[in-house]
Amino acid sequence: MNTPRSREGNMVRGTIYLIGYFIIFGARRLAVVDGKVRLWGSILFLLLSLMMLIFYIYRFNRESRYFERSDTTLPISDHFGQLVLITTLIFIVRMVINYIQLAQGIGYTSIQTAYHAGDSAGLFWFFIFSEGIIISTLQQFLTTGFFFQLFFSVKIR
Repeated sequence: MNTPRSREGNMVRGTIYLIGYFIIFGARRLAVVDGKVRLWGSILFLLLSLMMLIFYIYRFNRESRYFERSDTTLPISDHFGQLVLITTLIFIVRMVINYIQLAQGIGYTSIQTAYHAGDSAGLFWFFIFSEGIIISTLQQFLTTGFFFQLFFSVKIR
């Protein structure tokens, strides 16, 4: 179960990575309550985020030993077609969701509601930090780092 050849091991690892991501996502929701950034929720979010980032980096470096490295100088060019396809699909889905929200077919998310309710600089910078840096970095590790590696890369061991 230590190598990516194990189907069950891959499923367990992928599940653990997703659970870790959802824990961070939940901690971010605890940090913002009623449109205000809570100190202890922010500290919890920061600590859990750092722990999960360290775990993700450690696991990524460890699992990278089992996959063939390409000769290209840019790592993004290895899966450029898949990245463009996924980015385009995410963009389209997000635009459809925004249109449906604007037409009031579905409600806003809790983060959108909190941002509209509270006009504070702290809330703005917390969202920039949490959504723009932490959550997007974890998503990058999940998609490119683990799932592309497990499903699209050539295994060498």
